[in-house]
Amino acid sequence: MRALSGLLCRRLSTALRGSVPGYVFDIDGVLVRGKTPIPAGRDALRALLKPGSREFQYPVMFLTNSGGLTESQKAEEVSKLCGIEISPDQVVLSHTPMRAMAAEYNSSKDSVVVCVGKRACVHVARGYGFKRAILIDDFAIQQPLVTPNTMLEGEGEPIDASLTELKVSGVFLMHDSRNWGRDIQLLCDILGSDGSEYRPLHPHQVVPMYVANPDFVFVNEYHLPRFAQGAFLTALEAVFLRRFGRPLVYTMFGKPQKSQYEFVEKLLLERARSMGFADLDTIYGIGDNPEADARGANNAGGKWVSVLVRTGCFEGEGNDPSDPAQIVAADAHEAIMKTIQQRSATAT
Repeated sequence: MRALSGLLCRRLSTALRGSVPGYVFDIDGVLVRGKTPIPAGRDALRALLKPGSREFQYPVMFLTNSGGLTESQKAEEVSKLCGIEISPDQVVLSHTPMRAMAAEYNSSKDSVVVCVGKRACVHVARGYGFKRAILIDDFAIQQPLVTPNTMLEGEGEPIDASLTELKVSGVFLMHDSRNWGRDIQLLCDILGSDGSEYRPLHPHQVVPMYVANPDFVFVNEYHLPRFAQGAFLTALEAVFLRRFGRPLVYTMFGKPQKSQYEFVEKLLLERARSMGFADLDTIYGIGDNPEADARGANNAGGKWVSVLVRTGCFEGEGNDPSDPAQIVAADAHEAIMKTIQQRSATAT
């Protein structure tokens, strides 16, 4: 019995000291297209499960530039589409790191932060701890003359109208603009001023802006890529420069920002240790967008290995010429098989 106990302890000790690979999956274009699951994506996740179990044998995270909902909602959505149980703490959305900024913006009771995106973005921001967050739509609803050429889409949820009279202390572009013309007008008003109610012009940008997702395009069920937040940002930058004669200043989150990869790597290491592993030896970043996924993993360096699949934005032969990945595969399942073969060959 003592011999068996000692053997078990040694095995546990070895497991706790060991290093394992970590896997970070993009979602859109890798696991799903819109609301349609990609079969190879589901097979890839299943290949990483413990034999006869619904639990992953390696630390796995999901890093996506999508947003406009909570991490819990995204985890539930992907779980249903892929048939694999995913927990909210495995999901990092484009705006997830913004939650660390809530305390800073709650220090003043006389200001609000403005969210751009669908109505749910306000609930996400408040869930992150922002006490006074409102949607950019609310300015147009309370003062229709600020965007005279825009048709309002109903009145949305009732808000405290006095919030639109407070000074704007920060702008958070969390999801796709629902009305480019209206939002560009309102954002130029806010970002070209000191943020106070009547928007007096200011020679310098006083109100900081934070952008969750730089992606220019994304894929859904349609056969051609669709414009994303990065396209809206490009339009806003051009109009702001024409209006004020100076470039728009903002802080970027999301892929391929190195800070986003540092954020998810920290969470992935915590997950590895909670599973009994001491460290990560490799992190496979699997995505479909060369400019976001391959570039992000390459720039992150260190333990990151960029993996590019052809089920989304990237469909070319060979590798991407501008942002080449270290591993290229037809789909996510083939990518997982290549990582396993690569590790097996290295071990021998």
